[in-house]
Amino acid sequence: MREPPFHIGDLLEYLEVDRSFYDLEDPGLLRRFWHKVRVRGRVLSKIKDKIKLAAVWLPDRNRIYIDSSLPAPKREWASFHDATHAVLKWHRPFFLGDTAQTLDPDFQKALEAEANYGASTLMFGGKVFTKEALDTRPEWRSVELLKKR
Repeated sequence: MREPPFHIGDLLEYLEVDRSFYDLEDPGLLRRFWHKVRVRGRVLSKIKDKIKLAAVWLPDRNRIYIDSSLPAPKREWASFHDATHAVLKWHRPFFLGDTAQTLDPDFQKALEAEANYGASTLMFGGKVFTKEALDTRPEWRSVELLKKR
């Protein structure tokens, strides 16, 4: 088993998923996503002004798009989150079009919770990070050392 830290570039290469950055103000981008991207069962074009879309995974293109306006740490989080959707093979069918399940907000929350859990496990090294964190003193210097590690 590989030791952390895990790098998003390595994971994306292994998954053969490309990552690009987008600007929601780019009208060309919205035209490409218009009918493709759905959030809680609704087409992006109908809700784009109501949401903050940090990232989107398009499994049929093997591509993750990340909002370029995000600060660097949030770009990493969004990348790991959407890469987790790609890792969890049972997520794929639900990103290719609506089904009765994907129209259910509780089901979408469950998919997002799985992706959040996967992202945090990958970013923070799962049990390795937890063990190291528990073995440090509860002080700011320890946090800074763990961040570097």
